[in-house]
Amino acid sequence: MDAPTTTLLRHLLDDRPDPAAAPAAVVAAHAVHRDGPHADVLGRLVVPDTALVATGRARSARPGPVTWPVAVDVDGGAGGVAALAGRSADGLRVEAVRTGLRDLDDPAGGVARIAAAASALEDVEVFVELPDVPGWVRAVEVVEAAGLLARVGVGPGTDPVALARRLSVLVEADLPFAAVLPAAPRSGLAVLALAMLVEALVDGAEAEEAAALLAADPDRVRSGLARWDAATAGRVRRRLRSVGTDVGAALADLEALGVLGRG
Repeated sequence: MDAPTTTLLRHLLDDRPDPAAAPAAVVAAHAVHRDGPHADVLGRLVVPDTALVATGRARSARPGPVTWPVAVDVDGGAGGVAALAGRSADGLRVEAVRTGLRDLDDPAGGVARIAAAASALEDVEVFVELPDVPGWVRAVEVVEAAGLLARVGVGPGTDPVALARRLSVLVEADLPFAAVLPAAPRSGLAVLALAMLVEALVDGAEAEEAAALLAADPDRVRSGLARWDAATAGRVRRRLRSVGTDVGAALADLEALGVLGRG
């Protein structure tokens, strides 16, 4: 990889397996990627809070002394975040927690409660998903002021312009975020297109103009990235902290695009 691509992709892809998969199967699949030729692209293993201990037990049953960085998905809002305080799992290092809001009528208040719960966690990044409900822009300000980060889900039916408008608010607030993409054969291309959208917003593009990049074809994406330098990639990564997806599909697609060498 050239320097800009290395800067962009380094530890960008979080491995987001099927949450219903057995911990032993999750650990075995993740080990293939972590021991593979593109380990430098791999970020954290995403684990539901209900499977944290079992996943740690499965990791410890495998050879190798290295602990794996994980991001824990929590469904319980502030209560779920508070419950993680003091918890640990053998073989795993909790680096991030991702949760959503339970009270959609008061998003700013929900963020404040999550921030209070997060104060009991040490050296853990806390990402909060902010749904598009009345008051969500105010909640962005509370997330930023509390030192938390944002989480953005990108589903199959997500409207590109609506997504670009939401991301433009985060970029304007200088609030870093993690994105979640659905598993898809062209997920590698989707990751690169998302990075190009973020770069356009950082450069001041209107949301409608930036949204068109999500539908960019492989040639346009490759030519666009070819114009980046390491500083451009760094500006994007300062906002786009990670992308959670099916890592196997994403890596295969990035190889097919010629962005990564064949493993």
